[in-house]
Amino acid sequence: MDCAFASISWIHLFLRAKVHNLEASCSDHLSIFLKPAPLVFHSWIMRFQFENAWLCEPDCMEVVKDSWLSSVEISIQSKIAKCGSDLFQWGDNLSREFRNRIMECKRRMSLLRGKRDDGSMTQFTEARSMYNELLHSHEVYWKQKSKLLWLKEGDMNSKYFHVISSTRKRVNTIGKLRNGQGQ
Repeated sequence: MDCAFASISWIHLFLRAKVHNLEASCSDHLSIFLKPAPLVFHSWIMRFQFENAWLCEPDCMEVVKDSWLSSVEISIQSKIAKCGSDLFQWGDNLSREFRNRIMECKRRMSLLRGKRDDGSMTQFTEARSMYNELLHSHEVYWKQKSKLLWLKEGDMNSKYFHVISSTRKRVNTIGKLRNGQGQ
């Protein structure tokens, strides 16, 4: 019994299968027919999506300029596609290095924390400002992701959803405008 159970669970883990009960004419036991189906792996096409956190990076504008200027004689759609591809590749490398950059800032700050000379204090201030910029960039990234998840998953028509929507509507409303003379 244990051996049969183990083989069925092994099949369940690695194969997709359909199970059918077969008709029996003279017995009260029904046979089952296990029809394995091969797993089909789909290659996913990554859709380009601009990350707002990239705007916090000084290299972002350079990537766009280089991409745009390198493709002079092609159509505007092709330029946009090439720019998106270059940004996607650059952003992918950037996100892989993000954790390392934060750890490096923390390491530099801990090494410089007790030192009081001018050079060390300047380096500490630079490391701290870089660390704060990275944290801000991380916050911008997750803020965009949370809105996308919200849009993708939808709402459950709950009281929480209506409060959040009403608050966002209130924040996005312009109540008054003032001209240059203060009126």
